[in-house]
Amino acid sequence: MSSGAPSPLAVRVALGDAQLLVPLGAVRDKTVREACGVISARFQRHLGLSDATATQVKELTTADGYLVDMADAVRDTLVHGDRVVALDAKSYNAREAKHCTDDWVKLKREDFVRDAYVWVAVGKHAKANKIYVKFGTDGELQQLDLFDEEALRTFGKPGRHVVWRKGGTVASPGGVDEYYAEAHVVVGDGGAATAVELSVRCCQDVRACVRRVNLSIVPNALQMAGDVVRVQEPTG
Repeated sequence: MSSGAPSPLAVRVALGDAQLLVPLGAVRDKTVREACGVISARFQRHLGLSDATATQVKELTTADGYLVDMADAVRDTLVHGDRVVALDAKSYNAREAKHCTDDWVKLKREDFVRDAYVWVAVGKHAKANKIYVKFGTDGELQQLDLFDEEALRTFGKPGRHVVWRKGGTVASPGGVDEYYAEAHVVVGDGGAATAVELSVRCCQDVRACVRRVNLSIVPNALQMAGDVVRVQEPTG
């Protein structure tokens, strides 16, 4: 007789030269995107890395070359014992960055305390019906994420949902100065994504500089709707 316990779900993952058997039973009802977070954490622990960037998984393909959709549920796409190949963020960025140059808005600010430029941007992918959200310091791309129509529906309930937050603090004569760059997807009452918000706060700022890009989501045509909204200006 069956015990009623869920069947095991563990996949064999290759990330660069490293290979791991990664249990995914706890996220079987979640999206593949969330499973990638579990895989990334497992490799980070296995390799003993303090920085999660090196093991950040941006894409999964099956052993025979089929792309696994990030918006699909794990239970619908992966089975116990599957072999998958994970693509790390650095390789993903190198492949996609050349298609992500048509910015709808780029928010760039100079952090005088850290002597660095911080920038965030959102725009339309040149080869696919996807929007991109990216972050960098000075001239170097640090983070790049792509969202198609289906991915924009996975954020769930109305509100502001963080895509990523990058930042930290530095000591100053007055105490501690905070700096960060953020991207949020804004979901409306109907459950659909309505906007992307970008925020940058430098150490000298009292508050963040925030810009909003409203979205028009129709089949096969993700577009910017209207002008860029100046939500908040920095002071300081």
